[in-house]
Amino acid sequence: MGNCDEQKKQRWYCQILFSFLLVALESLIRICTLILPSPLRIWFYEQSKKIYLRFLPEFMEDNEVYQMTAARDTVDLCQLHGYDLEEHFVRTSDGYLLCLQRVYKAEEQESLSKLAYKPPVLFIHGLLMNSEIWVCNIKREDSIPFALVDQGYDVWLGNLRGNKYSKKNVKYGSESREFWNFTLDSIAIFDIPSIVKYILSVNKSDSVAFVGFSQGAIMALAALSIDNELRKSVRAFIALSPAIFPKKYSSKTVYSIINSNSQLLYLLFGTHSMLASTIFWQAVLYPPVFSKIVDSCLRYFMDWNGKNISEEQKIVGYSHLYSFTSVKCFVHWAQIMKNKVLQMYDDSPGIKPSYYTNLNRIARYPIENIRVPIIMIYGSDDNMVNIDALRSCLPPLSQCIQIPHYEHLDMLIGDKRKTLVINQVIEQLDHVAAGDYYDSIKEEFGLASDLVDGFMTSS
Repeated sequence: MGNCDEQKKQRWYCQILFSFLLVALESLIRICTLILPSPLRIWFYEQSKKIYLRFLPEFMEDNEVYQMTAARDTVDLCQLHGYDLEEHFVRTSDGYLLCLQRVYKAEEQESLSKLAYKPPVLFIHGLLMNSEIWVCNIKREDSIPFALVDQGYDVWLGNLRGNKYSKKNVKYGSESREFWNFTLDSIAIFDIPSIVKYILSVNKSDSVAFVGFSQGAIMALAALSIDNELRKSVRAFIALSPAIFPKKYSSKTVYSIINSNSQLLYLLFGTHSMLASTIFWQAVLYPPVFSKIVDSCLRYFMDWNGKNISEEQKIVGYSHLYSFTSVKCFVHWAQIMKNKVLQMYDDSPGIKPSYYTNLNRIARYPIENIRVPIIMIYGSDDNMVNIDALRSCLPPLSQCIQIPHYEHLDMLIGDKRKTLVINQVIEQLDHVAAGDYYDSIKEEFGLASDLVDGFMTSS
């Protein structure tokens, strides 16, 4: 038994050492990002292009795939499909300026406030993402926001603090340590309520619907669980691939990082933004080459095979996939995954002795208190979603819809999304907008009206 434990410790140390080496390489690349001259960056780009074109089919630079890959921002991506954006900025009570983007059809040039809409719908992106991930589909009909705009909904794309569009604070610059001193709690407590309040003030509606992806969906649940005023303002919540903690760890490296002490994670990744060198790779590598690298990393670290995403869509999607967040947010998520509970950030330093652990309790988010229609849509092959564990935490009458053979990112850029995902989202939102959602729930669960009504009025 002693030899077995010793071998486990040795393997653990080897995984930690390997993680250190990976992060050291990332730090070196981050320095290169800052000092690499533009001519040298272009040289690297052209060399990667030559290598790609020598061994793989040509990536045409005059087609739609190239245009979408080269798009600078959400504005460009929307305009390629005939939609425009109205950009707004929301100031949170702790001083962050969040970019909020309202999508509408380009031909509708009259004031948006004069147009007739169904209830507003807010899209919340996942960890290390921004609003571009919602509209980077090659086919217009594969984008959920575009489909809802066509159905008459007032669509808003949120950008949480720290990402590409929300790197402003009234007091701190984005290069300062203070700017990045925020956790997922800040998103739940400040960002989401501020965004909802702003949308309702512009739309003049009394409620909004949420569509959240991955960690964005979990943050919406956290916000709803602690903010009673927010719950009154949300009509429905659709959670796509809600990732609270995984069913299994696909990589020993990932497992060792997630289960490391928080102070060790700060030593590994620093205290500012997470994996900033990704921008360097995007700048110096030809898009199809960058796509192959990302695909390989996702296969190794996450065990995602990407079989439901076309190669062309990977080139486009991966080029708009990543954005900034704080290392502290990643550490917070690691704490949630390690403890398998949606909890607030544990700011107790160092390794805790057993007597301290027994006296300390990290506050969890009481998501069972939510009295809002919740619809979870997830893939059967998504190892990031432990649907049974999540379902046990949710309030009664929450719905779960499984998409066969779908993985995590398939929910955003997978094939057949219009039939498998988008139609489901529209159907559920139409039920809510028409006011007959709980009628359908009563029929599906075979419940009496007084039971459903009692659930909605309970505190």
